[in-house]
Amino acid sequence: MASAGPSPAGKRSLDAEINLVPFIDLLTCLISFLLISAVWTQVAKIAVAPAPNQQAVDQQNNQEPPLKVTIHIRGNGYYFIKNADLKEMPKSGEEYPTKALSDALKALRAEVTEQDLNSITVMSDDNIQYKQLVQVMDICLQYKFDAITVSGA
Repeated sequence: MASAGPSPAGKRSLDAEINLVPFIDLLTCLISFLLISAVWTQVAKIAVAPAPNQQAVDQQNNQEPPLKVTIHIRGNGYYFIKNADLKEMPKSGEEYPTKALSDALKALRAEVTEQDLNSITVMSDDNIQYKQLVQVMDICLQYKFDAITVSGA
């Protein structure tokens, strides 16, 4: 029979004690870190919705078509589209015209109430950096356009 006790030749025992305290400490720290970081991921998110099927919405509402506002982020600046009216806001150097966009949204908010319009569509080209998209969404949220729809070009 095999034994785990001391060997007759005077070698060390095969039984070893494993200290579990450092392992338990590590798990406690990891669990705490994961719980704390999970809370912050929920705080920092912006709710966006996919673009609705416009024909279905128009068939439900046989009234006057609602005001449709779109901001298109392009490589050369912003295009602010309100129904069929297009307002171009070109870049100056490498800077996007966030002040002009902010002024246009402020004027739009003064023109319509939150009940009439709180949705806006943000479109961007493929080569636009993500931070530009987030910056435009932040400006929209600043003027209470809460229902942001993100769409491709």
